[in-house]
Amino acid sequence: MTALVNDLLGAFFIGIVLSSIVYGITWLQVYSYYTQHSSHDGRFLKGFVALLLGLDTLHLALICHGFYIAGVTNFGDFLADLHAPWSLVIQAVVGVLASTCIQQFYATRIYQLSQRKNVIVPLVISALSVMELGFSIAFVVRNFQVGLFTEETQAIPFGASALGLEVACGIFITASMVYYILQQRTNVKRTNRALHLLTLYIVNSGALNLLFATTCLITYVRYAKTLIYAPFFFILVRLYACSFMTILNSRDHVRERLGINGEGRTVVTITREQVTDMSPLTTFKLSPESGEHDDLPMLHRHAERRRVEKAVGRDSIV
Repeated sequence: MTALVNDLLGAFFIGIVLSSIVYGITWLQVYSYYTQHSSHDGRFLKGFVALLLGLDTLHLALICHGFYIAGVTNFGDFLADLHAPWSLVIQAVVGVLASTCIQQFYATRIYQLSQRKNVIVPLVISALSVMELGFSIAFVVRNFQVGLFTEETQAIPFGASALGLEVACGIFITASMVYYILQQRTNVKRTNRALHLLTLYIVNSGALNLLFATTCLITYVRYAKTLIYAPFFFILVRLYACSFMTILNSRDHVRERLGINGEGRTVVTITREQVTDMSPLTTFKLSPESGEHDDLPMLHRHAERRRVEKAVGRDSIV
């Protein structure tokens, strides 16, 4: 009986504690975004951030409610603890819904990065994302029908399929974003450094999500009758919004890498704001002091700006 409590309530508690820490980091990122980094973003992106925070908060409230039912209301009643609280079941589809929103956002962004030429990859990502949401709904329905942790094996096909699609979708998104951003490389070192910085942000956030998604899939299939997988899933849900906000707030740092300091030099940006320059229609030659190749031909400022904006987009996270 002690092992059962550890595998259910113990894992449940650990998941809530660790995911709450990530939730606090997300709140800090959101506060930083709205106060420092959102002045040039449109209403859609600001509203999208609010939607993600709402889903994140709802998910945390559901798992806290589930733990209260299992640990307080049913205290000492081990037979009652074998029944999954309704809020613990519902939280799965709420978490996947947050993932789906971000995946659809990335699919649209990849379509824009491909200069609207590649439709197949965004459609594949969208299809995988929608299928994942569908399997998660089926998982919730099946769990309501079963109701017992000891019968969780009946829901494994749905839960494992949803997590497998999550892994596949994450791989497609990360690989596609990296490919199309690196396609925009130029002969200008400063621009290339900024593009590589964007790539680093995307790879790091994508790899972290994939790590927790894969671990969650393995532990769920292996220990389906327990909640050992719950900490990984709870943290995975938190990482959706947290990694998204981290990349969103990193744009100012990327702007600094794209900007060229000095009198009369261009400052290139990656959102809706205009390029600031005392003489935007002039051309210039990169000097040795700037750290670029001094034998480059004369570059037109607006041509380079358009290339960079094509790589990192407008009113988007990258």
